[in-house]
Amino acid sequence: MIGLTNLRRSAPLRPLLLAAALMLIGGAAGGCASALAVAPMGIEAAGVGISAVGSKAEARKEPGRRDDEDDAEYHERCDDLEQATPPVIEIHRAQNSDQPQWRELRLSNSGSAPLWTSAAADGASWYPLARLSGTRFTPPLAMPKPGASAYLAYAPAEPMNAAEQDQLASLAADFGTNSGTFVWNGRVYDYAIVDTLPCFAPPAVALR
Repeated sequence: MIGLTNLRRSAPLRPLLLAAALMLIGGAAGGCASALAVAPMGIEAAGVGISAVGSKAEARKEPGRRDDEDDAEYHERCDDLEQATPPVIEIHRAQNSDQPQWRELRLSNSGSAPLWTSAAADGASWYPLARLSGTRFTPPLAMPKPGASAYLAYAPAEPMNAAEQDQLASLAADFGTNSGTFVWNGRVYDYAIVDTLPCFAPPAVALR
């Protein structure tokens, strides 16, 4: 009542302002129905803002995403990689060890999204690096730091069919600059070594 009395004694207000004031007073007297009706809209609007910020943060966390890629470019490149995946091996050096091991990787589609996994059925199958001694790398392989992994992808330098041509294209598009070449079974392969696997989550490291 104090607010209403003050309104009556004050100088004439514009009709719109007076109507708004009376609506506020009536809302306070009759309950908070109007406020409750508006509140969910405000919450939803805030949620949209949070969601948008969260999406940008998640985009920055996507594996192997480049700073200059938009969503369409990134997902198109990853789709192409899924369709034509070059052979990949993981080289892991245990903490306080000078004897790295390696295993073959593949892309698995068994879950809700593709992810990198061990190519072996038991999920491990690590081999000593000496097992690659018959493969002539030029330049010699650089070893990862203790406790870290490096990922080597490769493809024939001179493709003999469409599948090999696609693998060579994926090697360049997804693993970056060519790190060198190696010779195996009489053929020359281009290879690239990266610290982070592109597009999809890496496998867990589980040494034997």
